[in-house]
Amino acid sequence: MIKEIFGKVRSEYGFTGQDLIIAMFILVLFLGLMTGVYVNLSNTSYEIKLTADATEIGTNILEFYDSEYYDEINTSSKTEVLASNYSGISWNDKYDVYVSVTENQEKNKKEISVSVEFEFKDETHRIENSMIKEKEPIRPTNSPDMSNISVTPIKFVYDDASELYGHFFKTQKTDNEWYNYENKKLAVAVSGGEFDNNGIMTGFDDIYVWIPAFYVATDTNSNNYLAFFYKDTDKIIKKNGDNSYELIDSNTVSASRYSSFIGKNGVWVNVNLNNNNVMSITENDTSLNQVFSNFITYFDYSNTVFPTND
Repeated sequence: MIKEIFGKVRSEYGFTGQDLIIAMFILVLFLGLMTGVYVNLSNTSYEIKLTADATEIGTNILEFYDSEYYDEINTSSKTEVLASNYSGISWNDKYDVYVSVTENQEKNKKEISVSVEFEFKDETHRIENSMIKEKEPIRPTNSPDMSNISVTPIKFVYDDASELYGHFFKTQKTDNEWYNYENKKLAVAVSGGEFDNNGIMTGFDDIYVWIPAFYVATDTNSNNYLAFFYKDTDKIIKKNGDNSYELIDSNTVSASRYSSFIGKNGVWVNVNLNNNNVMSITENDTSLNQVFSNFITYFDYSNTVFPTND
């Protein structure tokens, strides 16, 4: 049966040389076509990957700037940047990354533009994106300075409305829930922090708290209180009746900076806690000990939850 079928697809004289040539031509044509399709698909896939990676690089850089304070972002023309400038972000030499920052001082806004470029098929491809960063309003205290200390910000979150149990979570410095000095809640951070995949802290080495630059001032009724400086200036942050804040000269409250705060927005201190959550300082610096003593004397931090290694 097989022989009969096979016999029907050839002439009575068998396959001729012409048949074989035609068959080989068709085969070569088909293989060439399929090779071209494969190459085009491979090139398209590679271009898609390059574009996706470039988009991710640009997005990560914008997220980095979004986590920075407004005043920490310097204006600049379009400048090539290195991955080493951005913690936790990396890219290879296939990409050239450019950043520009322009400021509208009247509106207190900065536009941050990122351009990620790569070569493909002898052409330069460019992925561009941008964001607007608005200046943070004046806060009652200076925001924690994370530039010269290796610690991780943490915040305590209750599991439910009963507020009986909860966990410490890793957070970032721009998180509005990290601290609230008006609500007696200190900015707390840890060194050697360990966290699970959900960001829940599972261990740490030391506890640090942020003490914003302040001075013990006296009001008209001879009562002492903490007057908080604005950044490293000689201005004092004053709360208005509508809960907004303005800056006043420090001489209006006879406030001057402690030596520990000269040129600084505040200081981080390494603390210990007793069973009643009362802080004590572990530093040996006499000036810093005096600052800490004055701070806990006049500042109520009763709404601060501290971690333990128990």
